[in-house]
Amino acid sequence: MQEMTDKYRSLKLDMGQKIKVRDLLMQTCNPASFYLLPKVHKTFTKFPPGRPISSTCKSRNRNISAVVDFILKPIMCTLPGSLLDTTHFLHILQNIELDVNKKYLLITCDIDSMYTNLNVNRCKYFCMKGFRKYKANNTLPFEINEQTMHSLLNISLDYNYLEYDNEFFVQHKSIQMGNCASVSIANFTAYHELKKMFVNRPEIKLNVRFVDDGFMVVECTTIENLDSWTKEVFKHEYLTFTVQSSPIELNFLDVNVKITNDNESQTSLYKKPMNKCMYLSFYSNHLLHSLPFSQGIRLKPICFETNECNEEIHKMLVNFEKRGYPKEILEKCMYKLNNLKRYDLLKPKSEYLIHNLCIYYPEILLKYGIEISNRGMHMNIDNTKENHDFYVVVPFYNNVYRLRQIVKNFLNEEISQHTNPMIKHILQSMEIHVVFSVTNKLEFKLKM
Repeated sequence: MQEMTDKYRSLKLDMGQKIKVRDLLMQTCNPASFYLLPKVHKTFTKFPPGRPISSTCKSRNRNISAVVDFILKPIMCTLPGSLLDTTHFLHILQNIELDVNKKYLLITCDIDSMYTNLNVNRCKYFCMKGFRKYKANNTLPFEINEQTMHSLLNISLDYNYLEYDNEFFVQHKSIQMGNCASVSIANFTAYHELKKMFVNRPEIKLNVRFVDDGFMVVECTTIENLDSWTKEVFKHEYLTFTVQSSPIELNFLDVNVKITNDNESQTSLYKKPMNKCMYLSFYSNHLLHSLPFSQGIRLKPICFETNECNEEIHKMLVNFEKRGYPKEILEKCMYKLNNLKRYDLLKPKSEYLIHNLCIYYPEILLKYGIEISNRGMHMNIDNTKENHDFYVVVPFYNNVYRLRQIVKNFLNEEISQHTNPMIKHILQSMEIHVVFSVTNKLEFKLKM
């Protein structure tokens, strides 16, 4: 690790003042911890398969990787066919128009072990390619040139040390699952690696991807042998795929997509076979009163049919009741959900989503009455906006009623009694947000 510090000793970022990259390196650090994250959502008999995770929370280059992710994430969200979330997927599905007189096939593909198979040098190349192309459109709070960006990628990807079973290793190939920038880097690389597979394929009417999971709608009227077509399309020099297809319905993310007889797409909620709906117990030490409502507003946009939506909400509330949630809370949740419209819940709100739709599906924004202006030309993702929010983190205790309001009232009272008028004015202009951290009750009592 000293080699990394010495090699990039003179590297600086211009954030209003020159900040040396070596100052961003964590001084108290440890190698990444290696472990397997069981895929409990998969069907298994003895022990579930696992994802190889290298936890870099305390690694030397942790902060550098966070800077790389900060730079790449706004650019990543503009990649053609890249999905941001389920809402983005639902918007695109609603917007697609299929010919009633033709046949279509739904296809999902999963890149097998993508992170552990990606080529590091190609990852750097594709990230730099995207950085050069979109740098002028990305508003960053600091100046960065290509040479510095390339050095940051080197620090993030080349110095991956991990510890397992009291032994130390250097990762020579692939990228870490657990690195701050892994998702952004993998997304860039997957886009460029896969796009040549679908060139000159006019039969593909929709092709979208969420990291390593892809969804396609293919016009199969003129395709004689679907198996041969699939094998021909999904060929890559070092990546392999798990492909599923159906002319009727298929699951993607948490959505079941169905093509009707009139070639219209309809969606419903998809739950994995291993899903037991084991929500957090009401008696656990978490802020849970709003959990049923938040789950409901996730569910409602997915369900196309009203009756099916009401049935799924009812099942959800029954499961919450089994976890100890009082009926009065669930009844209030049901009342609030009944007064919400699917159209309003689907309305694009995040800046990333609006920007992506502005580039590729501006008609969707017009449908919701969202002004397009010049969002497609520049990515103003709130990186440079003045922040007037003030966050206070306090431990959460389930037995303290209206804890958030108590903390707010206390802070407002203290601010009102401040003797310095300038500081008082600044504090009063800020919006106070009280957020909670999880506490270990036994540990807290022992410390007392």
